[in-house]
Amino acid sequence: MEAMVGAKYTDVLEPHPDKTSSVFVVIGSPASPYSLKVRAAFRYLRIPFRWVNRGGRDDVGYARPKGPPLLPNVICPGGEAVGDSTPILERFGNGERSLFPPNEVENFFNKLIEDFADEWMTKMMYHYRWAHSPNDKNAAATLPHFMVDIKNKKQEENLARIIGKRQISRLGLVGSNPDSKDAIEKSFEILLEVLAELLGESPFLFGNRPSLADFGVYGQLTQLVRFDETAVSFSYKKSPSVVAWVWKMDDLSGNAALSSDWQQTSGSPAFRKLLTLIGATYVPLVLANQSAISLKSKTATVSSPLGTWTQPSFKYQAKCAANMQRAFSELSPSSREEASKKMAGTGCEKLFMGTGKL
Repeated sequence: MEAMVGAKYTDVLEPHPDKTSSVFVVIGSPASPYSLKVRAAFRYLRIPFRWVNRGGRDDVGYARPKGPPLLPNVICPGGEAVGDSTPILERFGNGERSLFPPNEVENFFNKLIEDFADEWMTKMMYHYRWAHSPNDKNAAATLPHFMVDIKNKKQEENLARIIGKRQISRLGLVGSNPDSKDAIEKSFEILLEVLAELLGESPFLFGNRPSLADFGVYGQLTQLVRFDETAVSFSYKKSPSVVAWVWKMDDLSGNAALSSDWQQTSGSPAFRKLLTLIGATYVPLVLANQSAISLKSKTATVSSPLGTWTQPSFKYQAKCAANMQRAFSELSPSSREEASKKMAGTGCEKLFMGTGKL
């Protein structure tokens, strides 16, 4: 692994000779925030890889990871297939250019923000894409071209109709509905404001080098500030610095990664605003879902400072919440105390009640 991390990034641009490549293969889609999250992180980590579009002509003969068909897939040298962006980056995101701050408290918040991005910000992305017009029509017309080689206009129109109908029908499954609309859109507005303030203090969330959290936030924002028209327009008006940050995050292979670049940012007022947003959105969501799963209920009612709504429950999301609770419980006593003090009054502390100190 260390040899891979130290290799030249230019290897990425070499042609893909066969399925027994000595470098990694990342199979994903330009419309998948999780795919772009991993691709950008691998660039920063300087892991040699080749990118393959899911469903394209080169997406043939690769192994598939066990479990649900999540994007991206990473095919390791030797053929092992790994899925799901968080486990991928937890496995390969270490070494000299690690995505994990060495400070225990900062790294706890690193993981918390990344899960907020994966579990709450994805609602923003899906909502703006499929609950807004003309975003829904634009996406339906564009997405087929990422998946297959379109031969003619009729094929494009047929696929656009199928994809649009299917994705719009799934809005309720991801928790985008008339009752949650205001909460999702208000949280996006607040996020842009808070990120602009945070990134005005340091180029990344934990100082002068990117973390797992940065790539998690970046992945969702690639769609919100660059793909879906109404969200793009709002982003440029609200926080052009955040739009620029997303573009810069695409390729950080040339950035230095010094140990001194890590900073303890979690005590700043701007960071507390981010925790407060997480406490008002992600925390009530995953707690309601966790409760629903424990009661074997198919629906969860989320009561947030931004609104109340009901949505389907998900076992995977309950697993994510349990992982965060375990991460808190595994902190040293002094780190749990420090993290507890920083979360107090933000709403985040509710996720960890009865876990360790809280």
